[in-house]
Amino acid sequence: MNEIKLPPSIAGALLWLKAQEVNDIRWLLGGSCSLLLQGVELEQPPRDIDIYADSQQAEQLHKIWQGASIDTPEWDESPIYRSLLSHYSCDHNAVELVGEFSVRTDWCTYQTVINEGLWNHRIREHTDKLMLDLTPLSHELVFNMLRGRLDRVEKIAETINRDPERHVDAMNAVLGQCKPRQAIGSKLTVHVPTLMEFVSNCRALYHK
Repeated sequence: MNEIKLPPSIAGALLWLKAQEVNDIRWLLGGSCSLLLQGVELEQPPRDIDIYADSQQAEQLHKIWQGASIDTPEWDESPIYRSLLSHYSCDHNAVELVGEFSVRTDWCTYQTVINEGLWNHRIREHTDKLMLDLTPLSHELVFNMLRGRLDRVEKIAETINRDPERHVDAMNAVLGQCKPRQAIGSKLTVHVPTLMEFVSNCRALYHK
């Protein structure tokens, strides 16, 4: 995984974004950049940058990155997504800042929580002179399952299944933000059965 590099322009944009930081604001790099750096096979290299934060941190980041902003943060809602959304252009790369992101279907809703959730299970990756905090693969798996990207689900599951035990804590955290938990859990078992068995065993021990 350490040999994998982002496209140079993407890495340059991330370097600029991180260089503007003046406070310890928590945000995670997600999407195709996160998948690539964690060894997930992609059909094509990342073409944009997806950043996740809680809503308060998203507003702070917008002030810091305002020099590259295309718009201002606004609540955006579609039949499946809701978030505090803003966009930036950095070194000709599209950057999307997603605050308090949620995705919902008619059978499950997943609310992304960074500060008190995914941050504790982030993946730290050093690449191209950057120390990046990545969304865990458990988040990416659930997100892509809910939005119906089965191609991504299969590739992410392949990576998780190589070492499922290391994803247990992150998956527990992600499932804790899914309602109802059982609905998504049964679907995940089809793709990552060993991981879900570990998760089930952990819950059983906790409730003893």
